[in-house]
Parts: sequence; structure tokens; C-alpha cells
Amino acid sequence: MLISIIIPIYNVSSYIERCLQSVMRQTYGEIECLIVDDASPDDSIEGMTQDERWLERYIEVKEFIESNHRNPSRYNPEERFKYCNWLKHNKKLLNAGEMKEDRRVLFENLLEMGEKYRRVNQHE
Repeated sequence: MLISIIIPIYNVSSYIERCLQSVMRQTYGEIECLIVDDASPDDSIEGMTQDERWLERYIEVKEFIESNHRNPSRYNPEERFKYCNWLKHNKKLLNAGEMKEDRRVLFENLLEMGEKYRRVNQHE
């Protein structure tokens, strides 16, 4: 069963990092985290750590694959720049053994999900 965690971002710059780290430490595998920017007047979004930005991109890619039932297309410029380059970079880190353990587990799950849709025509 998929559990959705919705985190509104509005004047939370002092504790958003701790909140997102808590979400990343969860052991249940079927979690989606939706981060909603409510036009906060403070620097809540800019204050995100590298781990938080990675998790946000991971969630975007996962949601893309789940909703479109296919992998991002390298022939679609928007998908290539938004998703494919991120996937390619993280595959290199994974293969080199340079990926953090918590990221590695999430990323391997993402690759397994993408493998299900490997042969789906991306030009439809």
C-alpha cells in the first residue's frame, strides 16, 4: 500500500531539513513524498540540502515512471534534461560505488521499476 506524505513548505526554513531527513529515514518502502511550495516568503526551498534536492528529484522521476508507465525518453528534450541526465549521473555513481547507502537502496528500487517499462514505446 502506497503511503503519501505531503509536506507544505511555508515559513519552515528553520526545520525543513530535519523534516525531510526524517522522511528519508523511513524503512517502509512504498512512500511518496510530495513537497508543496506555498509561495513561502522565507528561504525554505532555497535552504534545502543536497540530500533533500536529491530526494525531490528521485520522487519526480518515480512519479513520472508510475504515471506514464514508461521510462523518460532521451529524445524528448524536456524529459532528457529533467530526468534522463539525473538517472545517468546516478547510475555512474552507483556503478562506481560512490552513492550513499540510503540513496543506493532507493535508486536501485527506481531502476527495478524502470526495468518493467524498458521496452515501452516512448514516442506514443
